[in-house]
Amino acid sequence: MQRPQPIRKYLIRTLLLLGALLLGLGLFIEAADRYLSSQRGAEWLYEDIGQPKSINYSESGLRYLTVGDTSLQPLLLLHGAPGGLFDWLPLAGQDSLYRQFYLIIPERRGYGGTRPRQPEPDVAAQASEMALLLSDAANKPATVAGHSYGAPIAAALAGLSPGQVRQLYAISGQYDPSSEVTFSISYWVAHPFFSYFMPSMLWSANTEKLEHPDALVRAEPLFQSIKCPTYIIHGDEDALVPYSNAAYLAERVPQAEVFTLKGESHPVHVQMPAFFARLFLRKAQ
Repeated sequence: MQRPQPIRKYLIRTLLLLGALLLGLGLFIEAADRYLSSQRGAEWLYEDIGQPKSINYSESGLRYLTVGDTSLQPLLLLHGAPGGLFDWLPLAGQDSLYRQFYLIIPERRGYGGTRPRQPEPDVAAQASEMALLLSDAANKPATVAGHSYGAPIAAALAGLSPGQVRQLYAISGQYDPSSEVTFSISYWVAHPFFSYFMPSMLWSANTEKLEHPDALVRAEPLFQSIKCPTYIIHGDEDALVPYSNAAYLAERVPQAEVFTLKGESHPVHVQMPAFFARLFLRKAQ
């Protein structure tokens, strides 16, 4: 009679299989990201959007996409972590937007086709870079919207460069350094050894994540300097970024209007593009 294999062998095989699956998933994510980071990939991603499109680079190397008639009002859209051009594809498919806006969709430092591809974890520094991009890409003040990690950057931009920001939309954002949700695995994979195995967009996101509380402390004076009309949008069932962040920012921006999305979670910009298109158009009047 054949003796059953020891539990230890089953465990080893399970761990090897799990490791192979994780490696395969990482390779797939990296391959997809590299394709979308190319000119061809970006064009493919937005090929069904029936508007004029242009892929550009700022002087500092930020890659950004413009969509629509550039004589209209600019709408700057800042993605989260991880993220890229794909974050705003559902919103870009809302034809009604192009009656009022053209879109400026940058890939933040550390993501997509932006070069050099090194993460910049400082919120205020990223806001400064976006101010320079607006100087290149827009000839009038922009409506600025940021989701998740992009929301505090959008808010910092509004405080840093008030003449460039007409309206601010802060969506599902983390502003309170004391309520940051960080999973234990983020600390485990922060060692430089893992940078050789992790998809680069995930490495950038993790780098930003671990330094985010300190970056928010430095950015808070910019939040308190916001003077433009401000709209804070957050789902009350967001499991990634606590809903309490909406009240935190509202306390520092007295003129802000808070929109609570009942029963909604974190990626509301993807799940509710028609809602955001209507909101942007209504408030732009």
